[in-house]
Amino acid sequence: TVVGAVAPVTVAAGGDVLAALDTLRARVLAVVGPHLDARLAYAAATTSRPPNYEAYRAFAAGLEHFTDGEMPAAMTAFARAAAADTNWTLPLVHLGIAASNARDTIVMADVVRRLAPRRATLPPYDQAGFDAVRAWLTGDRLASYAAAVRIAALAPGGIPSAQVGKEAFDLGRPREAVRVLQALDPTRGQLRGFMPYW
Repeated sequence: TVVGAVAPVTVAAGGDVLAALDTLRARVLAVVGPHLDARLAYAAATTSRPPNYEAYRAFAAGLEHFTDGEMPAAMTAFARAAAADTNWTLPLVHLGIAASNARDTIVMADVVRRLAPRRATLPPYDQAGFDAVRAWLTGDRLASYAAAVRIAALAPGGIPSAQVGKEAFDLGRPREAVRVLQALDPTRGQLRGFMPYW
């Protein structure tokens, strides 16, 4: 199955072939990585792709910290991944989400400022994530619930679905929150070990 394509890497005759191979390896890993990492299964089809393996590794490290409830460390890793290529918007979205969990409105506002001009061109997952961060920043509960529902539809059964339960609870819809949360299995997938869920 073809999961993606990488740009060719060329080297002049007598040039550094090993450096070219390292570049090619990094590009292949960046394309294949999201398909092999269960935490990023949603990313393969619904969001922007990592520009290189180093950025992907920084993002994966951010997810590890995020899952462990270590929001400042997650924010640092997501910022590092976003800096690797400003065209890769997923790390910025996750930076905003982690900042929300850390109640860091300064970072949230910065993420919103950086992504707002590009909202219309963001991939669906990134767009919904941006909408959620903006809604949390402004305190718009209905908008954050709607964004969470869109994210969960793109990546069902994991952290986004748990967020729908939280958003429903925050809106005063306890029956919906219970229904959503009871349908999740916290021992598998993204929710396994996800401290904020508990």
